[in-house]
Amino acid sequence: KIKLCEIGLGDFWLNQDNICVNLHFPVIKQRIVDIFVQSNFELINCSSKCKVYMHVIDHFTLQYYLTKAIPIKYKKQICRIHMSSHNLAIEQGRHTNIPINNRYCKLCHSDIEDEFHFVLKCPHFHDIRCKYIKKYYWEKASIYKYIQLLSAKNFKELCNLGCYLQHAFERREIILRSFSG
Repeated sequence: KIKLCEIGLGDFWLNQDNICVNLHFPVIKQRIVDIFVQSNFELINCSSKCKVYMHVIDHFTLQYYLTKAIPIKYKKQICRIHMSSHNLAIEQGRHTNIPINNRYCKLCHSDIEDEFHFVLKCPHFHDIRCKYIKKYYWEKASIYKYIQLLSAKNFKELCNLGCYLQHAFERREIILRSFSG
């Protein structure tokens, strides 16, 4: 009873003698799904971590790049960028309480090292970027183009994005290790 009231369907409990499972169960199920989606979109919109991601997705579903025959290692790289599951300064600073405006790229020191900078702007990856990402995206780079790239539905573009990310993250690790050692 309480659960039905919580989701705005208390009338179902009060009129349970008139309940038709085939008719009413889909209504209950849809209400639960709608509440889940709404609460998760609210969490994303309020999160400082998901600012770009909320523009990439418009509904909760298995993301396109995960449904294609892209090599798993590239899917993992794309997922890392989508979910901010990486060690770029934008995330490292979050865990060490560095103000966002001080989370500069450890390689070029010219900009905040976020996903956008890493994928489309950092000069340390220009050669890899030229090889794997269409010039359209990185020439006069913008957040709009970055969102387009992350939302791509083209198999080759997605494979190339994954390949770029694989090579760029590997290069970044090698450079950072050379700084510390």
